[in-house]
Amino acid sequence: MESSGYPRLPRSSPAHLTSPRKIITETVKSPPPPPARHSSQRLTALLQSYVAWLEVPVHSSTIAVFRMLYALCVLAQLAKWQDMFVEFHASYVVLPYPGMGWVRPLSVRGGSVLLGTCAAAAVLQLVGLATAAATPVMWLTFAWLFHICESNHNNHYLLMCHVLFVGSFIGWGRWMSLDQAILARLGRRRDPRVPRWHLLAMRLLFSIPYLYGAFAKMNHDWLFRAQPLIMWFEPRGGLYSNPLFPWFIAWSGMLFDLVIAFLLFYRKTRYIIAFPAAVFFNTCNKIMFNIGVFPLMMIASLILFLEPHHPAQLVAHILRRKAYGLPDRSEDGSLDGDSDKLNKPRAHERRFGPLTARQWWTAIFFTSFCTFHALFPLRHFVLYRSNPSWTEEGHFGAWHMKLRSKRGSTVLIIEEMNGMKHMLAPAEDNFVNNAQKRKLEDKPHVLLLYVGRLKMVFEAASRPLKSVKVMSCFALNSRPSRQLYIPTANLLDYVGKYELIGVTGVGKWIYADGEGPLCKPQDLRIYNPTEARKTFDEIHTQAGVFSSYGSVTHRKEVTRRVADGVFEEAYLWPMFE
Repeated sequence: MESSGYPRLPRSSPAHLTSPRKIITETVKSPPPPPARHSSQRLTALLQSYVAWLEVPVHSSTIAVFRMLYALCVLAQLAKWQDMFVEFHASYVVLPYPGMGWVRPLSVRGGSVLLGTCAAAAVLQLVGLATAAATPVMWLTFAWLFHICESNHNNHYLLMCHVLFVGSFIGWGRWMSLDQAILARLGRRRDPRVPRWHLLAMRLLFSIPYLYGAFAKMNHDWLFRAQPLIMWFEPRGGLYSNPLFPWFIAWSGMLFDLVIAFLLFYRKTRYIIAFPAAVFFNTCNKIMFNIGVFPLMMIASLILFLEPHHPAQLVAHILRRKAYGLPDRSEDGSLDGDSDKLNKPRAHERRFGPLTARQWWTAIFFTSFCTFHALFPLRHFVLYRSNPSWTEEGHFGAWHMKLRSKRGSTVLIIEEMNGMKHMLAPAEDNFVNNAQKRKLEDKPHVLLLYVGRLKMVFEAASRPLKSVKVMSCFALNSRPSRQLYIPTANLLDYVGKYELIGVTGVGKWIYADGEGPLCKPQDLRIYNPTEARKTFDEIHTQAGVFSSYGSVTHRKEVTRRVADGVFEEAYLWPMFE
């Protein structure tokens, strides 16, 4: 046989040259698979990743600017509250929120000190001096002022309390503050960056009123009757009286609230859509409804949605100085993306150590914060079966803003133990101030507190009560008038027993929405206003409660005799003693 011309390999050739199949087998041999993780290990890794994400450092310049703007908002609100305790002095009762009866009011002089302390803490927060101490003091004093009496209730006051609470735990004094300047002079410069969750918590706080406000607006009266907007706008004339204007406000307001938070978080829509829309919306709210500092505060909160380092970068550019803590050009540096995504290890290559106590606290605090604010506004769907705009049950903190107008009145049918009966209207009681009168008739909880105070007054006059029943007639959002209170129920049986979350009065002493009998407002014109005022004066005088005009303030003052020749502000009289 002829040779092919190619040399033959000797039989003793190495195996790696004569066995190509074996070559492939050996070169592609993969490492053994990693051991399977138990579910507990996977949960631990997930928790560690979650905490690591929360603690990514971001610059604190946006929350620092907001700190200063927010302090100005609080000072503006305190200016509106400067006569709070003088107004309390014109009454013999305060009306605490359900479950908050332990928040006791101070005397007029003590109240002035409390207001001054809160204002001083706000000034310290504004300039960033002793911020870590000033913010908790500001939160405690402001929250105390807010919770004293429901006559001061407004949703944005509750939001202000939430902001101050969160502010007590975050580093919003790490930039543009006297604290930072003093430390720099001492050679102890502090990192101006803070964990991501500090900024995220503030962003979420200001997103909640929008989103849950939209959920609340998804009701029949607002979307399909444009009420109470029509009844509010018609008397104003001009554009407000245009038949289409209330409908435009109702639907555009709901849609705006529904999407604005998402537009603010999404970087591509934040500046060209969300910012102009939010400024326009809140400015219109201020003009149409005059709702205090709330629109200003919501506009100020937009600073939180800038890139975290932008204010510091702008200041550094203006002053032509290098700012510490700014991200390098090679870094992303944004809250919205992954600021640590460069050279970021793959998921299977990450290695986390055990969580420290501080990291556990971060995870628990932030998760609890999100859970509370996600569920608390929705509690009326689970705990109470009626419309909160009618019964007010679950209304507090549910972000039901400008959704109801309840017009009507009540008459109390009071029977003493000796059989004497009185027909008294709270509107004729000159021993409560005007702000309280506006709240106590159509809010069942507040009326119950008022009945409890009347019970104490009659007992102090040695005239104990047998029963207090209510005749009522209210129209919610221009609907047909109905009874709110069950006229056969004795309210004395429920005084002091309506203070816990989940306790309902529906079916016991108040009607659910739409279940009360129809009524006419003129049906309540069954009492003599002059006789009612005379009876109020007589009972209070016998109980040692007096109304007069102060020689200094020239305003009405209601005092109570606590001993012979010793008088104090009547509103200091403890409830349910």
